Amino acid sequence: LPPVVSAVAPIYPPIALSMNAKGEVVIEVSLDSAGKVVSTTVVSGNEYLREASKQAALKWQFGTVKEGSKPRTARLTFVYRYGDATQPLRTQPEITTVFRPPYRVELISQPYIIN
Repeated sequence: LPPVVSAVAPIYPPIALSMNAKGEVVIEVSLDSAGKVVSTTVVSGNEYLREASKQAALKWQFGTVKEGSKPRTARLTFVYRYGDATQPLRTQPEITTVFRPPYRVELISQPYIIN
């Protein structure tokens, strides 16, 4: 597995939050020899969460590859879910981001009131 140099979490799209969209989005990324993500392909996931996941995946950076190596790919998983519904409601969305090595990012939205 290529090592992650830097990882970026997606922004939980406001429309997805308002529609209670959740679940996993799996993105396959292709890397160049410098470890830069050069293309993304959605493997699976909610349509309202896909674009934010792709945009975040494009910002990831992986370790470099030795010269002559074949192009690499990796699968990133972004998980969108809701926190504990027994907690007090907030007036603004509050998102907690958890990075789980090697390629998993969880975004947890706490319950809130939509004005």
